[in-house]
Amino acid sequence: MKRLWKCIPVSLMMVCFFMSAATLASHNEIGKVRCLSCHVKLPFNKIADRFTLYSVKTCRKCHNEKMITFDHPVGIRVKKTLPPDLPLSEDGRMICITCHTFHRATYLPGYGQKTYLRRGVLGKRFCLNCHKTDPLKPLMSKPQ
Repeated sequence: MKRLWKCIPVSLMMVCFFMSAATLASHNEIGKVRCLSCHVKLPFNKIADRFTLYSVKTCRKCHNEKMITFDHPVGIRVKKTLPPDLPLSEDGRMICITCHTFHRATYLPGYGQKTYLRRGVLGKRFCLNCHKTDPLKPLMSKPQ
């Protein structure tokens, strides 16, 4: 009986380890989208917020121009420091992952569906996370 009690925690840890990728990837892309399609390198325990510019191509494989209703330019350098939960590419450019997350969706009150935005607000209120006074005022320099 003692031996059985020792096996249970180990079994639970193994189940959690193997299921974690499936529960994190809300887009159901296990095996289709690789970690290094977006992340700079593995392991990313200390650099999970560093992303490649190529992650934009990964997003556009499914999210084409017709699907995007409110678009923000990507691939442009940002002039100022953004909040830490709004990461840029490794070379300081705006990418899809700056505002969106791949791994987990949230339900916003009154929205009625899940969203992959990094913060719990929509529209102009989301823009004000970076554009403090005027959402249309550029914070970026032109692509090079």
